[in-house]
Amino acid sequence: MSDSITEFKGTSQEIRLLIANAELSVSFGEIKQAINILKNIDRTSSIWVESQKRLAHMYLAHIKDRRLYKLCFFNILEEERSVSNLVLVGDALMEICEPDEAIVYYQEAQDSMRHKVDRQLIRKIGKALIYNHD
Repeated sequence: MSDSITEFKGTSQEIRLLIANAELSVSFGEIKQAINILKNIDRTSSIWVESQKRLAHMYLAHIKDRRLYKLCFFNILEEERSVSNLVLVGDALMEICEPDEAIVYYQEAQDSMRHKVDRQLIRKIGKALIYNHD
């Protein structure tokens, strides 16, 4: 694998190989190595967002660290505060049972849409409110 990464260094394929290498490391139980691979992907890379999502899920599933999980999604939002990233953060917060905080990001996403109503987003807000009520 390292020969392939060296061969494709500086190309778009290098990034895909890094992701594959991280996944391979996870399958061998080398979680820290996988995390290091994903953490070293540059923010300017076209798959940085994907690497942050995978990193977040590794933190949650393998390290059991909700704070680092959230941080990955907040990093994505910090890089680009878009409607899709606001929803992504809201979804991530719902995944770890934090509906109060999720509602804030869902609502900001809806408010950013300027008079457009996104039914799916409204459902997510409703689900978070119901979950919060229980």
